[in-house]
Amino acid sequence: MSMLESVNVSPSHSLTTSLRMLRGGVSIAALGLFANACALWHPSQTPLPSTASPSNTVETAKPSTVVLSDTAAAALAQARLQVADAKRARALWKSAAEKLNAAELAASRHDSANTLRLSNEIISLCEQSRAQLLYPPVAW
Repeated sequence: MSMLESVNVSPSHSLTTSLRMLRGGVSIAALGLFANACALWHPSQTPLPSTASPSNTVETAKPSTVVLSDTAAAALAQARLQVADAKRARALWKSAAEKLNAAELAASRHDSANTLRLSNEIISLCEQSRAQLLYPPVAW
């Protein structure tokens, strides 16, 4: 006995009910988006734990040999001071603050070249922003 027979619903009735529900509530575009999402979804595959490791082996973590260079660290410290001074003088430019965030991120990744480059740009922007305070305001 099938499920349709047990409920006393004919197959054609369930089809027409499904089509009415499709027309009434759910659009074809939403179904297309759902189908597309299902096609693009890939379950993550987690690596299985190794069962062949001996019990008496102790693994030690190697210390990271990649560090931020002294020049980049000094430039970043100087950039932080320049941003703080410009902020106190109410002359901090948005681009300098954004570049400071990018320089901090580069420093956290131990990227000395980008940290140094961004820090030098921050210092230059802060100097320009404080120099702008020396000029009279523009009257149109």
